[in-house]
Amino acid sequence: MKKALLALLIMLAVLIPALVACTGNNPGGNDGTTTGVQVPEEKTFDLTGYKVIRGFKPTPTSELIKGIGELRNSIQENLGLDLRYEDDYLEDGDSEDNHPKEIVIGNTSRTATAEARKELTDGSRFIIKTVGDRIVILGTSDDETLKGVKYFNEHFIKNGSDGKFK
Repeated sequence: MKKALLALLIMLAVLIPALVACTGNNPGGNDGTTTGVQVPEEKTFDLTGYKVIRGFKPTPTSELIKGIGELRNSIQENLGLDLRYEDDYLEDGDSEDNHPKEIVIGNTSRTATAEARKELTDGSRFIIKTVGDRIVILGTSDDETLKGVKYFNEHFIKNGSDGKFK
């Protein structure tokens, strides 16, 4: 009897918090409750003054290079900005800290790339992440990075205007 009572108490201890946490089905739903899901505040990005940076060692695939060029063209077409496109190379004495406004794509030596790479261990194939003012697009391979570039273009750049997107 004691074992059955203990089992029932343990089950209730597990189920009650789970059931309480599930009130409401939609963040900001009609009943005024939330599921605990936090909807991030929408941020507006102004790409004025940004550069597009890609890794150069090892050399990215031709498909990724083409995709980056298409992204740059889309930024020009949709946002009206002609961003510089450069390899991930810094002159002697230069520092990445001198160039905070970058869209960093693929494997680069930038610290922002290393930071994004840490988050790819969860089974994701690509990540689009901001690190300070930098926007990082990184995949587990060049093919996956290209998918990230295309996603960024379709979901953000093509919905922007006047140098800005959300």
